[in-house]
Amino acid sequence: MEQKKRKNRSQQRNNFVFLLLFFASFMIMDRVSIFAQEEFSPAYAVVLKDKVNIRAGAGPNFEILGQADKNEELAVAGATYDWYKVKLPEDARCYVHRDYIRDNVAQADKLRLRAGCGLNYNVLGMIKQGERVQVIGQEGDWLRIVPPENCFGWIKKDCLELSRRKYLPQPVKRVSVLPAVIQKNQVRISGIIKDQGQIFGRLGTHKLTVDKKTRYYLQSDQIDLKPYVYHRVSITGEIVNTKKKSRYPLINVQEIKEEE
Repeated sequence: MEQKKRKNRSQQRNNFVFLLLFFASFMIMDRVSIFAQEEFSPAYAVVLKDKVNIRAGAGPNFEILGQADKNEELAVAGATYDWYKVKLPEDARCYVHRDYIRDNVAQADKLRLRAGCGLNYNVLGMIKQGERVQVIGQEGDWLRIVPPENCFGWIKKDCLELSRRKYLPQPVKRVSVLPAVIQKNQVRISGIIKDQGQIFGRLGTHKLTVDKKTRYYLQSDQIDLKPYVYHRVSITGEIVNTKKKSRYPLINVQEIKEEE
């Protein structure tokens, strides 16, 4: 009986050691996988097959953005499991909402680029305020643009062969964007709305901060601004000429849209 108990205890210890070793090896393999991804060196690759799908994510269920032909060269920026992250070619599908583009220049910061005309499509990358885009078409409220430098898709690894030529991303050029465009007292500007508070003698019910600084006081005869407090928005309105001296101009808001 005692011998059987010792045998059971020994078996339990062996099982515990086995589980411990199993989880340790799993963690080591996971770390190795992470390090392998971090150490990937961007390079160019040649397409090995005809009509290879470029997708919006690392999986067969993501949107198809376009196709690459055999012997075409693509820039590979990263890798994960069975997929390579590639810089999108010029004819790949890439969209941005027209409200945030003026004169082919982004008017909002961290502007998401999507795989289709709608917020339900996957994000392909982002551009910052002041970056130029090349518009090649329009579908409703969405502009189709040439994918910029930091816009990526995904291709199965077995469809590409890496070369020794390194891929060096080009620096993105930006232009200065004025905080507002004023024509005949009309203003269109992006920022964060904050409550003005009950302060005697101050104009407006709210204020608009741009780059963490107050730029305008706000009021509206048509729109309730309270639901937008602490939200990033794009507003259209009219500069109000007042007799009171004020530190900042006062805008009568006529239209407001919440940014992404």
